[in-house]
Amino acid sequence: MKAKTMISIHHPLVLEFRANLMQHSKNDVIFWCIKVMESMLIPCLQRHHYDVKECNETLDSVKQWLNKEVKFAQVKPKILILHEQARHHNQQPIVMGCIRAIAHGCSSVHAQAHAMGVIYYGAFALAKEQCENEDYPCLEVNCEKFILEMINVFRNHHERKTYETNKASNSIH
Repeated sequence: MKAKTMISIHHPLVLEFRANLMQHSKNDVIFWCIKVMESMLIPCLQRHHYDVKECNETLDSVKQWLNKEVKFAQVKPKILILHEQARHHNQQPIVMGCIRAIAHGCSSVHAQAHAMGVIYYGAFALAKEQCENEDYPCLEVNCEKFILEMINVFRNHHERKTYETNKASNSIH
């Protein structure tokens, strides 16, 4: 079974988010990915009794990359392991989607556009968890709901960062 996504790359929410995402620094995008992975995707995997050790180790490597403690060449093999693990869970679409979303989020250290995989695969996995069967309207509505939640995580992070920057610059004067 091929990894599924629910939302078209041409969906208005996706297009709006993609445009917004590309206006921010790679580090901002990576911070957003980490926040979504830690607050939404890892807990989903845990609810499905998946051992998240490899995911957490890969996230730790991404954080080390952000801190300039390691090079991308040290992060890449861990990302590739996650992609391989996703392929091994092709009969478990929720687990497969979460792992694939995490792998793409971690890949944003290489290319910022990979962060879109968090939306494509992560929102589908979370929506699938909410719907008991392949009920398309349920999946579509929940997919949009989770994309909006992910967008709000990004907005909240950016607004908090802007507030902290303004607060710091005001205290200098």
